[in-house]
Amino acid sequence: MEIDRIKWNQKYKNIKDNFKPSLIIKRYFNLAKGRVALDIACGLGRNSIFLASKGFLVDAVDISDIALKKLKGYKNINTIEADLDSYEIKKDFYDLIICVNFLNRELFKQIKNGLKKDGLLIY
Repeated sequence: MEIDRIKWNQKYKNIKDNFKPSLIIKRYFNLAKGRVALDIACGLGRNSIFLASKGFLVDAVDISDIALKKLKGYKNINTIEADLDSYEIKKDFYDLIICVNFLNRELFKQIKNGLKKDGLLIY
């Protein structure tokens, strides 16, 4: 929804970058069996940047084009501007899916289907 994009763009316009990854991501990312990850509602991308620095190929999804612009140029990060109310997660594609500080119950089935066999979800 456009109203969501406006809200998040406004937030990210005025927020300082925080490049420290979430503690839960730092603690458990290494349990992933492969190195292809999806960061749902990535925001400014602190967790995407961390995962990319550890050798992951990351799809970083967010509704805010302002937030995603800050991720341009990072190696191994593919930014995807999308409304998560209608975003389709690739099936059987990801070794790791992370979602921090965002809840959309409608995505749960897609998240499950998006993980490869033995894939890891950090929510």
